[in-house]
Parts: sequence; C-alpha cells; structure tokens
Amino acid sequence: MRRFALILLAFATTVLAVNLPCTPKVPKAAACSDASFAAATAALRTAFQQSEAQLSATAGRQMEADAAEWLAWTQRICPTGKAECLTPLYRAEEKTIAEGMVRAGGMQFYPRTEYRTAPDPAHTAGEPEHLPGDPGYGVGEFVWPQVDRPKERAARWNRAVRARVAALKRGSVAEGDAFEPSPLGGKHEWLSYRVTAANARLIEVTFTQSIFPYGAAHPATEKTQMNWWLPRGREVRAEDVFRPGSGWRPFLAGMSYEHLVEMSRRKENPVRIFPEAESRPAAEKAALQTGHWTLLRGGLCVTFPAYSVAAGFYGEPAIFIRWGQLRPYLAAGLDPETLPVPVR
Repeated sequence: MRRFALILLAFATTVLAVNLPCTPKVPKAAACSDASFAAATAALRTAFQQSEAQLSATAGRQMEADAAEWLAWTQRICPTGKAECLTPLYRAEEKTIAEGMVRAGGMQFYPRTEYRTAPDPAHTAGEPEHLPGDPGYGVGEFVWPQVDRPKERAARWNRAVRARVAALKRGSVAEGDAFEPSPLGGKHEWLSYRVTAANARLIEVTFTQSIFPYGAAHPATEKTQMNWWLPRGREVRAEDVFRPGSGWRPFLAGMSYEHLVEMSRRKENPVRIFPEAESRPAAEKAALQTGHWTLLRGGLCVTFPAYSVAAGFYGEPAIFIRWGQLRPYLAAGLDPETLPVPVR
C-alpha cells in the first residue's frame, strides 16, 4: 500500500506523461509484473504524451490535476493494487484521453474528467452482503470537452458546457426525459461525450449519460445533444432552423416516422421498430426536440432515445433528412452551406 501511495504522490507533482507506474523513475507496483497491466500503462503514458504535445500550458495543468485525481481514485477502487483490477481502469483512461483529443473547426478540444466515490447509504457496516455487483459505494466517472486557447466565443461555450455537465450530474437536462436526481451512493454513473461537428459558427456535442443502480439488469442510458451557435452565444432553437407558422412540426414528425419505417423494411441490418401505436408517438415526440437534432451541412440528423422506438438491442436509431426535403419550412436565416461537416 505504501509503495502504491508513493506512485500517486510522484504522479501528482509532475507533468502529464511522467511517473506512471512501471518506469525506472517510479517505485514499481507489484502489478507491473503483469504484462497486460504494463502494456496498459505504456499506452496511457503515450496518450498523455501525445495530448500534452498539442495543448497549452493552461490546459496541460488542468489535465495534470485531473490525472492526479484519477490516479488517486484508482487506489480507492483497487486498494490492493492488483493488476486484474487496475488494468481495465488504465485502458479506459487511455481511451478517454485518446478519443477526447479532437481537432475540428480550427479548435483543439480536450477532455476534462472527474472521478468520484461515495458511501452507499443503503448499506450498513454490519450488513453481510451487497446486491450483485455492488462494492458498497457509489462510483462516478464524468468526462466533458473544453476548447484550448479559447477566444471569447469559445470561452463562453466552455462555461456553458461546464454548466450543462453540472445539470446532467444533478439529473436534469433541457427538454428533459432525464434521470431523477439521486445520491451517487448505490449506483455507478458515467458521463461521456463525442464532438459530433464543429466549425466557426456551430459546435455540436453528444453527451451520453448512463446510470447503473446496483442490482439492476442493465444501465439506463440517455443521449442528448448540445448544439451551440458561437456567434450568438447560445444553443440552437427550433426557430433558428424552421420558420414559425410554416407547418414544419407535423411535416418533420411524419417524415421522421416514415424514415424509421423504411429502416425497418431494409434487407440489411433492419431496425425492428415497435408497433405503430407505440413507435409513432415516441418518434414524433423525439423528432420535435432540438436535443435530438444534429445540424450538418448535408442535412438534419434525428436520433431517437434507446428503447423509445425499438428494443435496446438497436441502441439509439438515427435518421438523416436532407435539407432539400425540408426547404419549404426552413428559417430565412439558415444557410446549410455554413453548417459543419461531421467529425471523423
């Protein structure tokens, strides 16, 4: 335990890519004799090095602090420091860093992280056993994007993202179908993101929040879009896209359902949607909420929540409608040619 604590102290007081376990500069943890853990450590070190090379000193210091918090968190999750416990945590962190570094629209996005544990109030010290998969405490893993070297517009977006993440962690999102607020104890909660599209006018990010109450059959997962106009300093509204009074709502709702029906009839990889009485109202409801939209240069993407129109096996089905089909209903100020292309 003392040796593992020395690793934490050394990592917390140095730059990103230095002093992970399994290097000559750090007291070696017992787990370093495990080839899988050593490989995971090397991959994480590379991810840190590559991210640090792309970031400003300010962003680098933020990621240093996050990394130190993460390393301390791994000790709480794996107090004995065994490789079989640590290795998946190191692999997950390497994926978070590698996938969170995104260059798009002339901006460098990087991941901020927060890792937490919390006592589970449902259990007492004398309780003989927990629910299946329950370690006796709650776990939170939260990741969100920021823009490095932000100018005024991007700085405003950074602040808005932090506010959105705080709201998601409380269990509330705009246009809600959100999770009920609850203490962290008694569940495992994740929050991740994907930069969907970005340019000088618009940043679009998909947040994925999953909550797994201990003893449940599977996590509950919800996705929501944050589509932000940089020049306007706010999120996209329906009237930014469609002309009020044009009849766009019934048209978009109907077309969205028609696209789903087409997906259910295709020969390759069909999406078996629920019966019409169930799937049509759910599809029409989701199609009219900006939190399910992604605005791209080629058209409008609408994503339907898991379990809303089809079984969970199909994830979150998405349809794509070209702007030409929507042209009679578009707002006068919307120029599709100024919208971003998807981030690859």
